[in-house]
Amino acid sequence: MAEMKTIEIQHGSSKKSYAEVGERVKAFREKYGDSGQLITSIITNDSEKIVTQTQAIVNGICLGTGLAEEIRGSTQVNKSSALENCETSSMGRAISFATGFMSDGSKIASTDEIQNAIVQQSQVDAHLKTMNTLVVYVSTAFKEAIGQEDEQGIEECRADMHGNNHLRAAVNKLLNAEEEEYMRDYMAKKNESRKVKAEEKAEMNQVYAKAHAEKTKNTEAK
Repeated sequence: MAEMKTIEIQHGSSKKSYAEVGERVKAFREKYGDSGQLITSIITNDSEKIVTQTQAIVNGICLGTGLAEEIRGSTQVNKSSALENCETSSMGRAISFATGFMSDGSKIASTDEIQNAIVQQSQVDAHLKTMNTLVVYVSTAFKEAIGQEDEQGIEECRADMHGNNHLRAAVNKLLNAEEEEYMRDYMAKKNESRKVKAEEKAEMNQVYAKAHAEKTKNTEAK
């Protein structure tokens, strides 16, 4: 295969060389000419993600396949060209597997894939940092509210955790035995209060329904 131009990408404390997909396609064409084909199929294409598979075929024989997945809107490119980006990635991987280019497994990925992975990892790291900060903030406020038996404060913290199972689990894990017991009693009383209110409402509804039926009956009688 023709020699390909590579670029260096900083990954952690080390630099590695990668060939962009355009260079791989060019080298593939130069080596195999008309006998080489790159055929891409769309496996998944919905509102959330795209999955493509590319086959590198030479003289009718599939020498390698490449799969790629892109999440719509996950990067600037994927906000407008997720399908094209996914095809490019699967094509680059198919060529790598078919030709043995950069046989070191750590170098199979294309430049685009590596850059996307680095961006996505930085987004994950940022999310985890934000989540850890939120856990500390909410747990501190929650513990303080429990210690002061501040119902309003407790409900505000519960509202902050509503719908976020990870946050709720992390905050509850930081409660000590006394705080856990307090919250069990608190929730039991709250559930009992809800039950009483529901029964009272059902009873009132029955009274209103009975009064309405009686009124209707008297009206029809006239």
